[in-house]
Amino acid sequence: MPTAQAPTYGTVTLSDHGTLEVKGQTTVELEADEYDFKPTFLQGAPGQRLKLEIENESGTLHNISLPEQHLDMDISPKGKVAVEVVFPASGTVRFFCKFHEALGMHGALRVGDTPQPALSTGARQ
Repeated sequence: MPTAQAPTYGTVTLSDHGTLEVKGQTTVELEADEYDFKPTFLQGAPGQRLKLEIENESGTLHNISLPEQHLDMDISPKGKVAVEVVFPASGTVRFFCKFHEALGMHGALRVGDTPQPALSTGARQ
């Protein structure tokens, strides 16, 4: 059974469920499923404000945490929440479920042509 630990960007395991281009949009739907966010990566413009409407598709309590923006909100099983996020001036900012971080429930806000963060996407070999 995995144990929770503070991940480092080079060794975080995540469930990758794609990238969505959101430049010019003001609202996007995001799913919190068993132990992943769909889509996992949101590609936007520097400083762009975006309302995330997050629906918990599972029967498990989830959370959306983005410490750099003082965001920490629980998402009840089969529930919905709406939060506003701001894309960074450059690079990537990570969000995650504080309850299932060790199980790979991460995502990121990315700007420009930033390459995907150097995160592993599966079990270590």
